[in-house]
Amino acid sequence: MARTRSSSSGWRYVNPAYYLKRPKRLAMLFIAFVVGTWLVWDRQSLVREHEVRICNFDFALFSFEFRVLLWFKFCSFHFLWAVFAKI
Repeated sequence: MARTRSSSSGWRYVNPAYYLKRPKRLAMLFIAFVVGTWLVWDRQSLVREHEVRICNFDFALFSFEFRVLLWFKFCSFHFLWAVFAKI
């Protein structure tokens, strides 16, 4: 009598007993899980640090633009004051 494959044969990889009989596969699965977790964690950390740098850059740029704007207002006020004071 020939043995037939059932549709549930793909589910054997989900069963923990499958990996208890194959310690090398269990070790590889564990290593893959640890490396995958580390990669995702590292990527999230890089994105978080990048967002902080962008926020700091935006604040520095805004601060610089504000100082330049104040400087131009100050210079234009004094220029106009000098022009109209002579009249």
